[in-house]
Amino acid sequence: MNEVLTFDGMKRLSTAMCVFFVAIHIVLTGIFFACGVMPMVAVNILSLAFFAVSFYLIRSGRLFAFVIGTFIEMCVHIGFAVIMCGWNVGFQITLFGACILLFYAEYAGKSLGIKTVPALFIAPAAGVIYTVLFIVSSLRPAPYPLPHEVVFWFQIAWSVLLFIVAFVILYIFLTVATRSQETLANEMQHDKLTGLPNRYYITRVFKRFSEAAEIDGYWLAIADLDDFKHINDTYGHNCGDYVLKTAAKLIKDAAGECELCRWGGEEFLIVSSGLVNREETLKRICAAVGSYRFRYDEISFRMTLTVGSAVHRVGQGIADWIDSADKKLYIGKSSGKNQYVL
Repeated sequence: MNEVLTFDGMKRLSTAMCVFFVAIHIVLTGIFFACGVMPMVAVNILSLAFFAVSFYLIRSGRLFAFVIGTFIEMCVHIGFAVIMCGWNVGFQITLFGACILLFYAEYAGKSLGIKTVPALFIAPAAGVIYTVLFIVSSLRPAPYPLPHEVVFWFQIAWSVLLFIVAFVILYIFLTVATRSQETLANEMQHDKLTGLPNRYYITRVFKRFSEAAEIDGYWLAIADLDDFKHINDTYGHNCGDYVLKTAAKLIKDAAGECELCRWGGEEFLIVSSGLVNREETLKRICAAVGSYRFRYDEISFRMTLTVGSAVHRVGQGIADWIDSADKKLYIGKSSGKNQYVL
């Protein structure tokens, strides 16, 4: 459903709506002709001409003009239909559908960053037209009253049509809004460069562990790329970004079922339960990065990791636990790098 909120997706949706309106007006033209309501036959022919032009508007990307034009066409057509055939035929009900389409068009336009329809200022016109038509039809009889059978089926058709339009548009809106929220939540919890979870995500993981009282015996590790600043200074930040993305994938693959996040800069944080062998896992992670030959443009080089790790102790706070691992990392850095310290 996300593809609906793209410019091409909106053009396809608008084209489908245009085809739908053309089909309705063709049917209405036949009904009015059969009932001898020639003024409405002429109005429907003009409506068909408008929607023929609308295909060009949609194809050229002028969706704003299509939406405004469609709303005006609906108001004019409904106005003539009620005045000519009477209130009881039910054409005025479709004004509510027109309002729904207006608000969805504004939402879609704002989401795409294109010119939008100010629905809050235009939609009330439908309410004014509805009220005026009610007053006019109450004060004077319709010059072209339709047979009872035709009125009966018109009322059913408009009710079904309005519910279908409302259901489809609201379903699309709900689906797109829900997926947009999910996408936003995912972006908030993941690092854009590496695709790994970030500090915000891992903080929520720590909170979940703590609330479940299952964190004792867990271990965490902070892995830091050795001499990463030299890569940025020598080969540039684009090369540094390549190293971070590649290293993140290597660490993720080697970490297996452990929780992993980008802790910041060139640091990665790994968390796991005591059921996962800590030393074997860290050895595998260091080997994965250390044995890989990084290649950027015509440059080829190797990188290593230094890792500090600590097991959570009973009663220990999260901050102290992380600080304990960080101290182990410092020991590893100051005693030669390219190692893991337990």
